[in-house]
Amino acid sequence: MKRTLPRWNKAAMIAMVQKDLTYDIIAEGTGYSRQHVSAVIHGRSNSTVAIKKISDFLGISDDGADVQPA
Repeated sequence: MKRTLPRWNKAAMIAMVQKDLTYDIIAEGTGYSRQHVSAVIHGRSNSTVAIKKISDFLGISDDGADVQPA
């Protein structure tokens, strides 16, 4: 069964690609481990504090409003 990612997760992935960032770069900039950053961005971990910190680093809103629905 296919799982639909929330808008924030899509916005974070798009920002990563557009800014040519890796999980390692985001991890270093936020103070989290690469594994934790990946888990949050892919929706496996739902830490509101981490989402806010990653959002600030990526320059996106923490509610996913940066992505238009498909």
